[in-house]
Amino acid sequence: MKERDIQDYLFDNPSVLFPSQSVSEKHKEYCVHGKRIDLLFVVNGHTHIIEIKNTTIQCEHIGQIVEYYGLLRDRMGSETLHMILVSPSIPAWRSAFLEEIGIRCIELDFDCLAGIEAGKKLAKDSKQFEKIAKDKQSFASALGRNEPILFEDVAGAASPRGMAYKERALHGTLKILATEFSDYEIMPFGITRASSHDWYIENQTPDNAAEKACRGGVWWAYRFGSANDMPKNDVPNISVIAGETGLDICINAELRPSQKAMLERIEQQPEEFEDLVRKNAELSFKMYAKIEHQPRFYHWIMTSWIMNPSINSNAILSLARNYKESFAVKRTELISGILASNPRISSAQVDHMRSTNKMPNTAFRLTLNLDKSSAYWNMTAIGQVEYLAQKIISLKELINFFVV
Repeated sequence: MKERDIQDYLFDNPSVLFPSQSVSEKHKEYCVHGKRIDLLFVVNGHTHIIEIKNTTIQCEHIGQIVEYYGLLRDRMGSETLHMILVSPSIPAWRSAFLEEIGIRCIELDFDCLAGIEAGKKLAKDSKQFEKIAKDKQSFASALGRNEPILFEDVAGAASPRGMAYKERALHGTLKILATEFSDYEIMPFGITRASSHDWYIENQTPDNAAEKACRGGVWWAYRFGSANDMPKNDVPNISVIAGETGLDICINAELRPSQKAMLERIEQQPEEFEDLVRKNAELSFKMYAKIEHQPRFYHWIMTSWIMNPSINSNAILSLARNYKESFAVKRTELISGILASNPRISSAQVDHMRSTNKMPNTAFRLTLNLDKSSAYWNMTAIGQVEYLAQKIISLKELINFFVV
């Protein structure tokens, strides 16, 4: 099937793209300031432009698509303009990036689209996209467009205001990071609901032991690699994690493959690692034990917090090794600590903790913390996004070190 056939099909069947909305206008080969648009629909007062490509979306296409979208937004008005990219194949890394900056991605089997089932699947996917977009819009309304986020909005459990900030910050930093990390493709991901089933038990300072469990806050992350050969989570990412101490911007290894990669690189190149850490005096190292209390949800218990300049390769490797060797004893202590600090945990969750968690599970984070005293909380909304992007960029050399 050719691009023209896809164009005709979507033009004749706009309901597969907008299943629960009203299409008031539709155009083919629509021209705007000399730019030809494959399809244009006006839906509930919003303009949707459709770009059709009869090829797999490659890395080199991303910049062209983003530039094209930005140009049309400048010329047609950005508030009510939306773009949909249609292709037989859009790798997950690329669709995640494009959708986070506002370009909806649709994979279509161009050879099978004429079938009824294919149309039904597309309509079903469109309904799911509409739901996600509606959820994001509801979060956005919790925080004024030019309203800066406050420490109190993120220092604690996930909330609608925290989610609005997460959407703003992730969206606003991506284009900056795409330029600064141009050697990589970036795959964004993060919390999707204004609530978390995770709990944190962590120190307020390196010398102040934690006393109570607190609900997990908002978080998001950026994976760096290549869509062609980079399985997810096998190297550390950069995460932004909100909690009672503020925002942690960190090189994050919280799954076993990424922890293995982090520890191996530190062991192989200890002096290079220490040189990179010393370049950023604000860095600290945090280690967490992860105790699962229900499938895929954890109590994150801080077990170590090392401040610069005391971070060194031997200290990190020893912490990881000692925790693994002493886990049989530590496990009992950790579960007892959870029961003492979190009266809200259910009996079913206690049973789950005791019957699982047979192997050590940890998280390692090289962290920049924006605490309550940070000037960040007094910046403008735009200033906060730009400052956050610069903090992430300051971790680039460490990403280069770990993503090899």
